[in-house]
Formats: sequence, C-alpha cells, structure tokens
Amino acid sequence: MIFSNEQNQPIIGLEEMLDMPISTASKYQQKIGDAPASVRIITAEDITRYGYHTLSDALRSIAGFYITYDRNYWYLGTRGFSRPTDYNDRILLLLNGHSLNENVFLSAYFGDEAYLPLEDVERIEIVRGPGSALYGTNAMFAVINVITKNGKQMNGLRMSSRYGSSNMRGGSASFGKSLLNDEVDLMVSGGWFYNPGENQYYREFDDPVTNNGIAEGLDWSKYWGILSSLSYHGLTLEGFVTSKWKGVPTASYETVFNDPNEKTLDENGFVKIQYESTLSPKMQLFLKMYLDHYDYGGTYPYGIYQTHDSTNGNWAGGEVRFSYDVLSNIRVIAGGEVQEHSDALYMNEYVLSDTVLISFSRNMPYSTRSVFIEGEFQAFTNVLLTAGIRYDNHSREGNSFSPRAAIIYHPLQPTTFKLLYGHAFRTPNIWEKYFEDKDFSLIDATIVPERKSNSGLTSEQIHTVEMVWEQRITEWLYASTSVFGYRMYDQIDVFTDENDPYQREYYDNIARVEAKGVETSFDVRLPNGLSGYLNYTLQYALQVPDKIKLSNSPTNMAKIGISVPTGKYVYASMELYYETSRKSAAIYDTLSAPVFLSDLNLRTARLFNHVRASAYARNIFNVQYAHPGGFEHTMPLIRQDGRTFGLQIDIFY
Repeated sequence: MIFSNEQNQPIIGLEEMLDMPISTASKYQQKIGDAPASVRIITAEDITRYGYHTLSDALRSIAGFYITYDRNYWYLGTRGFSRPTDYNDRILLLLNGHSLNENVFLSAYFGDEAYLPLEDVERIEIVRGPGSALYGTNAMFAVINVITKNGKQMNGLRMSSRYGSSNMRGGSASFGKSLLNDEVDLMVSGGWFYNPGENQYYREFDDPVTNNGIAEGLDWSKYWGILSSLSYHGLTLEGFVTSKWKGVPTASYETVFNDPNEKTLDENGFVKIQYESTLSPKMQLFLKMYLDHYDYGGTYPYGIYQTHDSTNGNWAGGEVRFSYDVLSNIRVIAGGEVQEHSDALYMNEYVLSDTVLISFSRNMPYSTRSVFIEGEFQAFTNVLLTAGIRYDNHSREGNSFSPRAAIIYHPLQPTTFKLLYGHAFRTPNIWEKYFEDKDFSLIDATIVPERKSNSGLTSEQIHTVEMVWEQRITEWLYASTSVFGYRMYDQIDVFTDENDPYQREYYDNIARVEAKGVETSFDVRLPNGLSGYLNYTLQYALQVPDKIKLSNSPTNMAKIGISVPTGKYVYASMELYYETSRKSAAIYDTLSAPVFLSDLNLRTARLFNHVRASAYARNIFNVQYAHPGGFEHTMPLIRQDGRTFGLQIDIFY
C-alpha cells in the first residue's frame, strides 16, 4: 500500500471542536459555549492543512487579528489596535499555560523569533478581550495559549526538512511516547531555521551615497528552539529555550544604511514544574513553580561608532489555585501568584574602537503579588453567570484591581448569547519609564540625547463591553458574531517635548482610545473532508478627544479559507486575505494601499505510512504591499515579501 489509509475528513469535526474542553478562558476546562469570553481555536489539523509555520501565519486567519512586520519583529494587532513598535506588550502569550512575555519590555513574540515547530502543537486557544482578571498585566486585548501535543499524541519520532525561496532552509524533529502503561509521558521537540533573505530596496535611501537604496544581504534570520516535557501522573516538568539572530535592513534609529553590523539577538526560556490533582470529586488543586530568563542584544552602527543595547531578565515565581464545586450549580476558583524579578536590566553603551562609554545601565528588580477569585453560578439550566476579580501588587507600580463579569444564555441547544464586561491593565516597562540617554563627546563624535525618562508614568487601563452570538446552524456549519466596544485610559505612547533643549522623546499617559466594531465568522467542516472559514471585521479605533483614527488600524478585513481533498491522497488549501488601508505613524501620516493576498498549500497523505510532503506558495500573485513602520524608521511604510515558495518533507516512525 503506497499511501496510508488516512481518511479525507477533518481529524476534528465541527461538533468535536465546539465541545473540545478549553482551559485558557477560566483556568479550568469548559466548552467554548460556556466560556466567559469570545473564544476561537486553531486545531492541529488547521495548522497542517494550511501549512502554518509561525504563530503569525496562524493567527492572521482569525477575525479581528492582523499582522505587521518591520523586517525585524512581527506584531499582532487586534480590534483596531497595534501601536508601532509596541513589541506586543498588550497581548499575553502562553505556552502550555506559562507566560512567554518577558520582564524588561514585556514583549511577546509571534513570528519566527519565538521558534516552536507548529507540527507539534495540538491547538491554539485564542481568548479575545481583557484577561487581567485571571492573568494580570499585559492581558489587555487577548490571551493566546499555545498547547503542544503530549508524548502519547505524538507516539513516535517525526523528522522534518524544509526548503524555500531565497535559499531558506530549516529542519525540526520531535519524539513523544507514553511509557510504563501510560504512567509516564515524554515529549521532546526542537528545530532550526536559516533564511539568507533578499536584498531590500528603500526609496528613502535611493542615492549613490547609500547604495541607491539597496540593503544587500541584510534581511537574514537564523533561529533555533527546544521544548521538552516529562509527566508522571499529575506531576509535569517542562523546559523551553529559543534563540534568534536577525539582520536589520531598514537602518532603524537613524543608523548607517546598508551596514551589515545592524542586528538583534533575542533569547528566552523557562523551566517549570507543576502538579495537578483531583483532591475530591468536587475539588481540584493546581501548583506551579518556575524560573524564566530573557536576553536581548542589539547592535546599531553610526559610522565611526556603534551603540550596543542589551538586557538581562531573570525571575522566579509560583502559583497555586483551587477549583471547588460548592454546590451542583456553583463553582468557585481561587488562587494566587508570586513573582520575584531579581534581574530586569537594560544597558545602552557607545563603542568606538576600544573605547566604551555606558550611556545607561540600570537594573530595576521588582516583585509582584496577586490573588484572584472567580465564581460560576448556573442560575437556570440555560443561564450561566460568571464574575471574578484579581488584585495585583507591583512593588514599583502599586496596586491594580481587574474585575470581569459574564451572562451566558442558551435559549436553544445550538444557540448561545453572551454579554461580557472586562477590565485590564498594563504596567509601564523599563524602557518606557526609566530609559534616558546622555549628551557627551566620544572622540570625534558628539552624541545628542534623544530620549528622556518619565518617573511619573503609570499603568494603562482598558474597559471592554462585548456581546457575542454563537450559532450551530447545521451539523457542519457554525457561525459567531461579536459586537464590541472599549475605552482605553492613560494609554502609554511616545511624544516629543518641544520645551526640552534637545526636543527629546518620552513616554507619557496622554493618549485615550475609544473603539467599536463587529467580528463575524463562519466555519464549515463537511463529512467528506472539505473544511473552511469565512470571516469579516469592521472596526473603528480613534484617539480622543480629537477623534483621530489610530495608526496601523485597518477599518475592514475579510478572510476566506478553504481546504479540499483532491482525490484520495492530497489536500489543497487556499486562503484569501483582504484589508483596507492603514495609516502610518503620526510623524509621517501616510496611508498604505488596500491589499488582497492569497496563499496556497498542498499536503499529501503519508507515503508508505511514513513520509508526508507539502508545498506552499505565499502571496501567489506577487502583490506589492507595505506595512506601517515605527517611530524608529525613516520610511513610513515598509515593503513586504512578494511571492515565496517552500517545500517540506516529514518522516514519521
């Protein structure tokens, strides 16, 4: 038998997907319809069929989400909000329930900089809206939990090799097994990737002095990552580490154009041990302890001298929580978390030959203490009420209270209505609050300061109200619609001090944002193997009181995905994306063009039960388009990739 007997049908049908237990929305398992939030799931089958390789690939298919790429980092926007160069610090990213947001910039990584082979991901749970009532800081717009396969689900060895446009190549491997009559579960997953990149042209530098605007061989990237876990009964030990080097072709922060020395390094990782136990039929216990580490390094060339940025973050923490069914219709979950951030160091230095001058070096250790409680009350057989609150104490930023509430109504078995309210916050990070450079002379160079600190910077706040309608139209068709509105107070943004002698930039709580919108999605999964989605988003996000539209905020987005079995042995999957224009940063105030993109992925069944092949094409019609840059870029819009291709071979044992 040349091909395996893989059936041309979704591994997870529509009914199974909607009934799948999720844990991110409430920190205990529940169905999507009972979750006090608007929740979406990307399954392992979705990842395989559409050929997703990074989180940004997968998440941009979801209604309300969009991606920005500045040739160094990938940024995730949602509900009309994605501030240039915010490093995703208003979205909380979890890996198997553990936060991946680091402690210096509070950033999260959704591109290839947080490398994890998606072939080993079981599902991605996306919880829209505020999540601070359970998770604290950063969870302002969404909580995204990447849940990997366990050893039993892997059940063997997988090896993959990948090659594509620009001589891109990479590989990954994983092994998982359930041992000792299912008492022990082991999984290990890792991979590497290298892309030399293409030459990039920027008309802002189109001059013979600056190589006619061509950055040659600077858009390269290389990274690797490893994840492993070992479980015994309810005890789990898990570790993760990732590293990425990236060349920067955009001459950010007014560096010398086409200088190969501009590059960044990001490394982070954690080790955690957790224990889950059912103490009684009514009570569950969860315990976790962990250590995290983060390093960043950036080299920025300025002709006769360079600047080096570096960070070092180290922190340890512990969490405990209980879930208790007080009565048959009342459940209470309560817990607390402690974190000790022993290192939160940011350093900026100037280097000329053997001369090194430290412009800024400050370690800002801090600690956090938090407790939360949430109650779930089944008022009637078809009415579920949820309310909760979390208290956070930050040793440098003070206290925060984050409430949330939900009314969930099931008038009919296939119909769900949700009325949701939530509050969330984000503490300012070290870069925003404390960084300040100096004016000094370095041999033949005079350094003019560009940034000043703001010790009065306080936390951002957001209040969100949302109405959700979820409908199982048929056994194979599901629809959901969310109408949302939010107000953000004390938004942290960068400004210029016109009264400063150097007109330095600084961060302040000046901005306020109001937004409203609608997200509508349809999902189909037919018994014959055809599956797909269609979603549309209409969103308005304004800075008030001036009613100015936010930068990097498309008003309309529409997305279509369809995956079709072509014969017995091949799936063909296509995705179409459309969005209206985005405004660049205020200092440029230009518009990107509306864009329509299309991707194609082909995947075979397993050959001889051991080999699977896939091929993909991104941006099939080679559309020329651009994303808004940040304040650090000379160009208001940064050109994105044209048509790219790739091949992947997977071997299973």
